[in-house]
Amino acid sequence: MQARSWHLVLGLSFGLILLPIGITGALLSTQVLVSAVSPLRQDLSALSLAAVLARMEKARMENHLTEVEALERSEDGTLIVSIREGYQLTRHYLSAASGELLGPVPSNSFYTAIERFHRSLLLAKPGRIIVALSALSLMLLTATGLRLTLRRQGGWRRLFSRPKEGGLSGLHTLMGQLALAPLFILSSTGLILALYRFELLPQSGPDRLIYPETPVELAPVPASSLAAFQDLPLSTLISLTFPIEGDWFDVYSVKTKQNYVFFDQFTGAALSEHPLNNGQRFMALMLTMHTGRGMVVYALLLGLMAMAVPAFFVTGLLLWCRRTSQSRAFAQDDDDGTADTVILVGSQSQSTWSFAQALQRSMLSLGHRVLLTDLDAIAPYPNAKLLFVLTSTFGAGQAPDNAQRSLQRIEQLPRSVAWHFAVLGFGDSQYDHFCRFADRVAEQLGTIAPILLPTMKIDRQHLPSFAHWGALLGQRLNQTVSLEAVTPNVKELSFTVLQQTVYRFEEHLAVDLLISSTAADKAGDKAGDFSPGDLLAVRVPGNEDRRERLYSIAANPHKGQFQLCIKLDRLGLCSPFLTALPVGAIFQARLQSNPRFHCPASETPLVLIAAGTGVAPFIAMIQANRSRRPIELFFGCRHPDHDFLYGPELRQSLISGQLTALHTAFSRQQGEYVQDRLAEQTGRLVQHIRQGSIFMVCGGLAMAQAVAQQMDKLLTQQAECGMDMTLAQLKQQQRYLEEVY
Repeated sequence: MQARSWHLVLGLSFGLILLPIGITGALLSTQVLVSAVSPLRQDLSALSLAAVLARMEKARMENHLTEVEALERSEDGTLIVSIREGYQLTRHYLSAASGELLGPVPSNSFYTAIERFHRSLLLAKPGRIIVALSALSLMLLTATGLRLTLRRQGGWRRLFSRPKEGGLSGLHTLMGQLALAPLFILSSTGLILALYRFELLPQSGPDRLIYPETPVELAPVPASSLAAFQDLPLSTLISLTFPIEGDWFDVYSVKTKQNYVFFDQFTGAALSEHPLNNGQRFMALMLTMHTGRGMVVYALLLGLMAMAVPAFFVTGLLLWCRRTSQSRAFAQDDDDGTADTVILVGSQSQSTWSFAQALQRSMLSLGHRVLLTDLDAIAPYPNAKLLFVLTSTFGAGQAPDNAQRSLQRIEQLPRSVAWHFAVLGFGDSQYDHFCRFADRVAEQLGTIAPILLPTMKIDRQHLPSFAHWGALLGQRLNQTVSLEAVTPNVKELSFTVLQQTVYRFEEHLAVDLLISSTAADKAGDKAGDFSPGDLLAVRVPGNEDRRERLYSIAANPHKGQFQLCIKLDRLGLCSPFLTALPVGAIFQARLQSNPRFHCPASETPLVLIAAGTGVAPFIAMIQANRSRRPIELFFGCRHPDHDFLYGPELRQSLISGQLTALHTAFSRQQGEYVQDRLAEQTGRLVQHIRQGSIFMVCGGLAMAQAVAQQMDKLLTQQAECGMDMTLAQLKQQQRYLEEVY
């Protein structure tokens, strides 16, 4: 493909995306100028860290401030202090001269919103991928534009001479001449930053900093008195994290432009140091070149050139429209509708499909023309005589992933159809809503079509029951229907147990496993295809029961590593197997996508509610919250000292801002449960409902029911105050999501 063709295809494909990216980039460039003239900007060049700490300590005593957790210095010359008030973390600007607070840092300022849009189009990970591809396209557009300009101008010597053409074409060329270098800088640095964010470039720092512990407990001393901070210039500081009050093991954590250093909280002795490597310095340079932070003139120049991007799109589009008069035609696929037998499948995983394929094979062998497709694709099928629905039930009687719209589509079918139908439900009779969705489908189909067979339910994929249903079908059709379902042929990965952490309280036990996919499997299927909320499907080897058990993945994978949190059920099959695995053991499993419980892509605030091991998927979501979207977690367990799962990680997330607030309930210590915490926070929950927040619940069925009852009670009470919202409406709007087991 020639340069002109590449330029045209890239411009038309990514122009509309680059348009808002360019505008938001230009707006962000003005932030450097605004910061430069802000009254909050301070001259920090002559101050030491100890001097500011001393003023902070004095102001804290005078104003009775609560626990200070961190101090940060920004490139624009402002100081920000993080203060803990209960479970709430607030950030304030700090005066270096007096140690007084100058006001809260806006949690959702204009520039924060613009930056989120610029980085992800407010679409979370999919948006970041689109933005990364757009950066690549801008770099290729710059290269192909350079090639076209060189050809038009007559070589490198005349590259910056006056454009030979006038009018719109000449304006397009002139803008390219002026913006060539800045656009290449913006696109290449943007692409590098995106590749680094997605871990497609070598990571520039250690996988995990090793936090030392204070060796000996001594009398507490003010931070300002530590010798290590006396000689530390404030101008080199990036952040200081204070030790947790009352925890003598904890240390001061200092990040500077050169290194990470951890200091003894009593003596100020340096316990360990992690110098920044060349990769980290390179990434810092890329960020500075892309944003222009700390350099007003350069940032404004980048902003001006960023505005050239939408100008390029408009002039390029006008040139293309002028040069072509042909319209594009789009073909639509047609359905020939020749099938006389239709098999519709509703499945949360792969298992129900194997039963449907067995039915398909049998009907084909009897001479039928068979259509096998998703339940969501249900249509009138005017030539069909038989319609079979094989569906599982998800959660508390809900539709599986590929049947979300099926009931609505059935309502839209003609009131009389030519086919007879039969529904076969799949589920687990241990649950209250056993095959409830299959019943709902059968009930709705019964209003428009005659029944071929009564609805039958298959408990835990019982093969003899499936064969019996086939025999009943054969009797009804006066044909021999032989059904033999096979286990789906899915690729399993090998996982090695790297670390085991046991949480034990009385007779209850939970185990956290750090596991890694083996090198042999990494060469094939990638274990890195993961989104928070996805599952790991495990079969117990050597057991007649070959059904999979699904476990939420409790942490974002890093270099093929995952975390699982398993509650031991001594009468179960898979949990005793997994909790008994020693370090070094290898087992087989596969990743199961679970899109219904993925973290919503927008930046809408989240309210997460969990008990026990139900917190697992939320840990992954919180760790992935690099954009610092508001996330509030309600978490219940038995005792804070014994089974507070991921307690250190949650506390660190509060400090980093990845978690906004944490509300805990300890049933054996306080006699309270997670629904009790919800009742205490009625005001906050009402505010979340009004602002469109999304609620996600994960845990046991009893807990989920108790939470639903509390939410329903809250909404009923608020209805008397004018709030027109029910729990059913929240679910219908996909604002109340449940993962129940």
